[in-house]
Amino acid sequence: MDIDYSIADAAVLRQACQSGVLRSVRLQVGATQSEWAAAVGCTASALSLIERGKVVPRTELAARLARVLTSAILAVELARP
Repeated sequence: MDIDYSIADAAVLRQACQSGVLRSVRLQVGATQSEWAAAVGCTASALSLIERGKVVPRTELAARLARVLTSAILAVELARP
């Protein structure tokens, strides 16, 4: 299934970043900032700024982050007993 990440989805992702959800999920799946940054096409330092809510990702990067975040959340949920 292909998901259409709209501007509204990017806004939700921004909230997730500012609330610490992005970092929390990344840590739950055991991924480093470098790994996630490589997966979405940005630097680890840029991802750090995004995770801390210091930088708002552009819509295209937000969409890529949303895809990675969605996959990670599914992995965390499926791993639960």
